Amino acid sequence: MKMKKFQFRFEITLIIFVVLASPVYGAFENINYGARSLGMGSAFVSVADDANSIFNNPAGIIRTNQSELGMSYMELYGLVSYSSLSYIQKLKDNGFGIGIISSDDKDGVYQEAEAIFAYSRQIAKNLNFGANIRYLSSHAYFDEVRVGNGKGIAVDLGSQFLLPDKGLSFGIGLHSPIGIIFYNRKPLLGYGEEKYSQMTDFYYNIGASWDLAKKFSNLEKLLLAGELSDGYPCFGAEWTYANMISVRSGVRLGNSLNRALTMGLGFKLSMIKIDYAYISSSVDADTSQISVSVNW
Repeated sequence: MKMKKFQFRFEITLIIFVVLASPVYGAFENINYGARSLGMGSAFVSVADDANSIFNNPAGIIRTNQSELGMSYMELYGLVSYSSLSYIQKLKDNGFGIGIISSDDKDGVYQEAEAIFAYSRQIAKNLNFGANIRYLSSHAYFDEVRVGNGKGIAVDLGSQFLLPDKGLSFGIGLHSPIGIIFYNRKPLLGYGEEKYSQMTDFYYNIGASWDLAKKFSNLEKLLLAGELSDGYPCFGAEWTYANMISVRSGVRLGNSLNRALTMGLGFKLSMIKIDYAYISSSVDADTSQISVSVNW
């Protein structure tokens, strides 16, 4: 038991050392929020049309005709827990949203938080545009000593082009094309500077989806989606019965951390939706995410 605890603390310490000591990579990763998205293999940039659009593609906010409040939770690789809260509302030809993300490890060594303000608008027939402004904050502790913190800001951009008669949707998402974080910390083991800044990591998503029920009227809603996520392909499917029960599956290709098979279930009862996703990891650290939303 002591050996397992030591190994866990060593892994967390190593992660924090990399985050604090290196000016590139490691902080504010592009985590996929929303169990519906994860259940479809993260192929969601063209599908996004709910409260989780804030995290996946803000252009999708304008697609809803209702207000929606969403919540999600997952424990990534058994090490770090992520929680999200989002709210979207459409006012005439504009869509607005706010979101909060928080994450921390089991020992409370490293914590991140984001506050997101989102906007979406139809800029031409069947063409939607969206943007996020994100305030970023991080804190790191080693035992009882605060060893570092970071503050920053980043921007996300997204668009969707819809062909509703054919059931086709195309989407592009740009995660942090603009962003910077300013760090202030105590040197860890005598390494590194006390103050430095780094640009946020840039990610892109480009994809398409097809609702086959628009082509084959005898089908229940069957949605197929494909996406290129920062160079790695993702594919997913969603079958919905009676607008109440959804079954999802997907595959993510790429490196050992990204590669996974996914599956998910969704239930809708009146104004409440509950979604669950399971991600089978190639590094023996399976992950589950659950999402709950209410719309009115």
